[in-house]
Amino acid sequence: MTEKYISSFCILLLLISGIPGKAQDSPVIYSEEQLSLITDRTLFVAGEKILFSAFLFYNQRQKPDEVSRILYCELITADGRRIVAGKYRLDNNTGSAGVAIPTDVITGIYYLRAYTKYMRNNGPASYTYVQLKIINPVKPELLNGKTGYESVPDTSVKPIPDELSDFFHVSTNKKQYSTREKVNIQITAKSNLPGRLEHLALSVVPEGSFQEQRWLKPLTKQVEYTFQYYPETRGVSLSGRLSDKLTDKSLPSTRVNLSMIGEKDFIAVLTDSAGGFYFSLPGITGNRDLFLCAENKPDAKPVLFVDNDFCPVEIKISGPAFSLSETENSAAINLAINAQVSSLYMTDSTRLLNSEEVPEKPFYGKPSEVLLIDKYVQLPTLEEYFSELPGIVKIRKREGKPFFKFPEEQSEMSIYDPLIMIDWVAVDDMEKILAIPPQSILRIELVNAPFVKGNVTYGGIVSIISRRGDFAGIDLPTSGVFLNYNFLCPTSSFAITQEYATRIPDARNTVYWNPDLVLKDGSSDNILITTPDTPGKYEVVLRGISENEDVISWKTTFEVK
Repeated sequence: MTEKYISSFCILLLLISGIPGKAQDSPVIYSEEQLSLITDRTLFVAGEKILFSAFLFYNQRQKPDEVSRILYCELITADGRRIVAGKYRLDNNTGSAGVAIPTDVITGIYYLRAYTKYMRNNGPASYTYVQLKIINPVKPELLNGKTGYESVPDTSVKPIPDELSDFFHVSTNKKQYSTREKVNIQITAKSNLPGRLEHLALSVVPEGSFQEQRWLKPLTKQVEYTFQYYPETRGVSLSGRLSDKLTDKSLPSTRVNLSMIGEKDFIAVLTDSAGGFYFSLPGITGNRDLFLCAENKPDAKPVLFVDNDFCPVEIKISGPAFSLSETENSAAINLAINAQVSSLYMTDSTRLLNSEEVPEKPFYGKPSEVLLIDKYVQLPTLEEYFSELPGIVKIRKREGKPFFKFPEEQSEMSIYDPLIMIDWVAVDDMEKILAIPPQSILRIELVNAPFVKGNVTYGGIVSIISRRGDFAGIDLPTSGVFLNYNFLCPTSSFAITQEYATRIPDARNTVYWNPDLVLKDGSSDNILITTPDTPGKYEVVLRGISENEDVISWKTTFEVK
């Protein structure tokens, strides 16, 4: 049982032990990761999804296994107020998903920004921002776009450089179609295509709903940034610092426990020389309740400080006041009508992809022995169950205080104390455990083998499960902190083809979205789509990333009568 955890333990131990030395003993090289962000449109209606594709670039000094694999994406206002945020997995330095716009946002200019945790070392000015216009047809309020700053970022259309203009040719088999008619989109790639332009994003959207932009840079407070964050090379992470409230000093080489409430999972790490701790978390989706606590220190009062998982630095983006051109206004009316129709018929055009989930069994697998309390005559105290019943763990005394001890059949069992848990939360105070009324306990699971979790080794496990999942009423460690933590958001992609029954309105606002279209030198691709029920002009927009990391577009149009 232990061997399968040794490999992950060694990797994490190397990562943790390497952090202080790297930060203190060698010159700091700040993050050189950069992101390019492409959205399906730039004009949306409240309640819709913003579909995006992200591309991560990094300096060649970084090895591929040292590059971030987690993308942070936020919808914010010009003054940096976060509307919605999520974390997404990057595979092969790319990722695509959808950000749901809340239905209660008011009309105005918003920004979709993306970054990695490693990029936070350089601050918000290093992140990527895309300006979006969002319409709420049922709310009269207008978000104030004036920030009081004089400088305005250049958001004008950037023409395709001459040397890149003929790399792709985008066309349709004709220029006018009826509703529900097939459209054949042909994309031809030129020979000697730069490697970075092999990965493309293709969208088909109403005319007026997409506007090309240059990158935006926010105005931020003058903050002296320090090297604090490391690439999330495996999954989402949780970090922070442990200090002593009595002395206000850091607590190095101290165990910090993390329990995933209700998920039967537990991680423990030791703080580094500066009191810092770092947890690499499972690749699961959704929100989970976590409980963090530090081990008891006789002459200290541990206090946990947890890093904000999203960037909290204040920013201001100086942009124009909200307005719509005549073409945008016409598009916005159709978008709003279609969004309302889609909500009635629930025609969601995105599909969720599978993601790793926590298994139902506990992190330690099958226990060596299970003590079912109801199987025996009820005894007055929990201590008597361990004293009177034959079992593989006994209660011993050390300096007058009780502790659990497994038979010393392996050397590690005599060196390390066992892990004691109540409903998957580690508890160091044995007196609290033994004071639990036996009738509050359902079962006790025992693991009679050395066990490695995080960068901590235990001489076995005693896992107590209460009847009601309420920690059997004991007081949890005073250093503990409960968190509702955001794990990964589900990744999503747009359906390659979308067919609607004739009795269901086809009210797609984004007719087609492929965030990972791959074309090789001199190749071509034919993409077949069906026109929606909304008449009007539509743009076929092919976008890619140039060698100097600019987003470049190739377009064609067609009309639905």
